[in-house]
Parts: sequence; structure tokens; C-alpha cells
Amino acid sequence: MPDLSVAVVDAVRSEALDYCFQRDPLAVDEVREGAQLIATRTGVERHDALVVLGSGLRDALDEIGKIEARLPLADLPGVPVPAVEGHGAELLSVRVNVHGGREKHLLVATGRVHLYEGYTPTQVCQLVRVCAMTGITLVSLAGVSELHFSPVGALLTVGAALVWGGYSVLNRVLGHMGYQTVPLTCRIFGYGFLFLLIPTAFEGLPAGITAWGTPVHLANLLFLGLLASATCFVTWNRAVFLLGPVRTSVYIYASPVITIIASALILHETMTPVMWVGTALALGGLMLSEKKTKKS
Repeated sequence: MPDLSVAVVDAVRSEALDYCFQRDPLAVDEVREGAQLIATRTGVERHDALVVLGSGLRDALDEIGKIEARLPLADLPGVPVPAVEGHGAELLSVRVNVHGGREKHLLVATGRVHLYEGYTPTQVCQLVRVCAMTGITLVSLAGVSELHFSPVGALLTVGAALVWGGYSVLNRVLGHMGYQTVPLTCRIFGYGFLFLLIPTAFEGLPAGITAWGTPVHLANLLFLGLLASATCFVTWNRAVFLLGPVRTSVYIYASPVITIIASALILHETMTPVMWVGTALALGGLMLSEKKTKKS
């Protein structure tokens, strides 16, 4: 009787190759070489899952399982080495005991690179491509610790919500006092820039002053400054003045819906049933809140 698990792994491997290389066929050799290197160095032909750790999660390694082998990410063809503080630069082979006395083998990446560092999407995805060649499932913790409750993090989250609420209310008051939206936003950004100079004086710039003069970083700054920040804040402040802080804040819940739809249309990502349910719930909540607002 054929081994169904092997057939499933082979199918996953084939689908991963088709997805990853449809626009970058020349990378196939590098990925196959990297997958072979992982199997040789770890002594494990097929790993069951890949866990990508984010900032602050390296301490979780002791809770995952027993580390059987270590492989520097620099040894994998085409895989950039993480340099951001809090990210490691190793790929670990970890043996984990699961229910029923069975053992599973995981690949654990102690760090990753990001688009904001100037890497291309191909470079960012290269590690996942190599590991997908071994037929694993990707589990990304994405820099958010889900292993324990952090009181400091919870307080900061609540504090951020309170500050944002106060900011929205204050903008409504200033609007009624006669302040125009664009000049008001410019002043807020100016004070924010001056405030950021204080920690910058102590910590310095993340990548050094010379890196910010490269075309990639300049383009990112222009996009984040003009579109993702200035334009968004101007329209938000105007909406707060017209609709009020409470009614405007409700529409924040439309952000994940727009993200999901844009990912499907632009990045051609598959809409899963969970995404459809989440989208329907978010839109339903928005319509319900709008209906109640009109009645009141």
C-alpha cells in the first residue's frame, strides 16, 4: 500500500515550486541546493513544519523541543542574513515530542529579513522557498509572542488606544475652533518629528545615516511619508471633523477587509473560508453600527 504521507509531501513540494517559481524560474536550482544542504546537515530528509521566529521570541526555543542541528542561514544559497536587532541568523533542526509518543522534526528560523530593510520580495521569501522544497508547512509567529502574557505590552496597547482616542477627540475640538485640516496635520507631524529626535539622539538611526540616501530607502520614505502617513492623517482628521471621533473610529474595522480584498486582487492570494467569514462579520458590524447611528 503506498505511503500517503509521502504522496502529500510530494504534492506540497510540487505546489510550492509552481507558486514560488512561476515568475522566477532561475531560482529553482538555488532552492533545490538549499533543501539538499538542509537534509545533509540535519540528517533529516523531511521536516514537518517551519517556525519563523520574530523579534523577542528566541527565548521560546527552550520550550519548543530539543535542538538536534544548527545551520547558519548564510550557508543557504540566496538567503539573506537577518541584521535587525532581536533576530537570529540560524536555521535549527528541532525534535519535538507530540501526543501518542510520536516525534516530529521542525525547522526553526531564529530570524528573518523585511521589505523595509531594502530587500526585494524574492529575497524575503527565499528562506521559505528553500524550506518549502522539503515539503513543510509554514508557521510564522510574526514577531508577536503568543506564549505568555506581557503586562507591559498590554499596558502599552491600552495606552496607545487611549492616546489615539484623545487625539481624535482633540482634532474634532480644534476643527470647531477654526483650524484647517492640512495646516493642523502639518503642525502635528512637525511636533512628532521633533519628539522623535530625542530617542534618535540616544539610539541613532537603525541602519546608519548613509543607508537612508539609497534610492530604495528614499522611495520607502516618500511612500510612507506622503501616502501612508500624510495623506492618511489628513483624510482621517477631515473625517473626524465631519463625522465625529466615535463614528469615524468605527471605520477602522474596514482596514482588514480592504487588506484582504486587495491581497486577492493584486497579489492573487486565495480567499479562504475564514477570510470570507471575517470579511462578512466586519462589514456586517460596520453596517449595523451605521444603522444605529442614523436611528439615534
